[in-house]
Parts: sequence; C-alpha cells; structure tokens
Amino acid sequence: MKTPFTARLFTCAAAFALCAAAAHAQTTPKKMKMTTPIPLSITTPNSVATRIGTLKFFDGFPDDDTVLLPASLRLSEVHFDRA
Repeated sequence: MKTPFTARLFTCAAAFALCAAAAHAQTTPKKMKMTTPIPLSITTPNSVATRIGTLKFFDGFPDDDTVLLPASLRLSEVHFDRA
C-alpha cells in the first residue's frame, strides 16, 4: 500500500516541529517569573584604576589583595577625595 505524498509531507513536518521544539527547549534557559533586569548604571566594575593602584572586586566586594593594601595608601586616597 502506497502512502499519499501529502501524508508523508505532514508526517515529516510534524517530526521536524517536534525536533525543533525539543532543541529550543534545551537551549533556552528557564526564566523566573519575577526576574528584573539589573541596569548597568548600578553594577560594580571588576576593577577600578586609582592613584594608589588598581582595586579589584568580585561580586561588588574587594578581593584579598585590595583589602590588604597598606592603610597609609587607603587613607591618603580618602584624604585626596575629600580635599
């Protein structure tokens, strides 16, 4: 028994649609219901170049090297900013 061309075409189109939907579902990350985009104006950069050297941050917090800068350098920067 020979299947009509339209039936084969419909079967191929349905199979392609299922494969495309499965591929799309795997590559699209799940978006949370209450997700708000973070504006770039309030994000903290990973590093900031200053007079006393480059200050490095991770998730908004200074890394160990930045924290361990000598107190004299940190205070001179504060005094310079307030002058």
